[in-house]
Amino acid sequence: MAPDFSSRKPQCNNVVRVEMPFTTRCLSCSRSLARGLRFNAQKTHCGNYLTSPIYTFSFSCPTCSSPLAFATDPAHRSYRIVTGMVAFANKTTVEEVETLSLPNHSIYEVQEARDAMQQLEDEKEDKRKATEAKSRLEALVQRNEDTAGGGNDIERNRALRSVHREGRRERDALQEATRALGWDDDGGVKLLPASDEDTRRARAAMAVRARVTKVSPATALRKRMSGAASSSIFAPGVYDGGKKRSRGRT
Repeated sequence: MAPDFSSRKPQCNNVVRVEMPFTTRCLSCSRSLARGLRFNAQKTHCGNYLTSPIYTFSFSCPTCSSPLAFATDPAHRSYRIVTGMVAFANKTTVEEVETLSLPNHSIYEVQEARDAMQQLEDEKEDKRKATEAKSRLEALVQRNEDTAGGGNDIERNRALRSVHREGRRERDALQEATRALGWDDDGGVKLLPASDEDTRRARAAMAVRARVTKVSPATALRKRMSGAASSSIFAPGVYDGGKKRSRGRT
């Protein structure tokens, strides 16, 4: 009887401990390998299904040492026999393990369909990028035209010099106003051009000042005191000295 190597401890990194996914029978010695039987197997990467790797597990029959192997089947959420054994009729199905059964398409058909969809997505992305680039180019052309302002170089030069001339006049006027107030140009205090906001705030401040200075607090106090002195503290019909004061009598 051949020794059982399945119970030995793995000696390399690609030897793993696995279980039989379904009950099989060895083709050489007809030994039954029950589902759930654990053994050491050589794990090998043999391909991919889309992005899922496909692994092959190779081992020897415990009785006759014949090479046996099975592999993962990502397309059907199951396993398939590679060599050396055959599965019994009670092989595990996708209904038993409560998984979804995928259509029986080959890897090449699925890959071709995926490539076609990817090509459509790439074409759509290229069109979107071309549209954005065209919009940016049109915006740049329009901005250049707006900056140029139309006309030839002589007219644009004349308009630019006129703008600079107006700015220089405004700066000279502000400097004259600063000197008129007695401020030194090198003192760090400079007048700014007048704006509508400055005018509105100045008018509001002047209105508040006029209301405050119109009647002083002392004048208002004197008016209140004089009014209190001229009025009587007794209302009509109030008893005076035990006798009721009658109206119209002296």
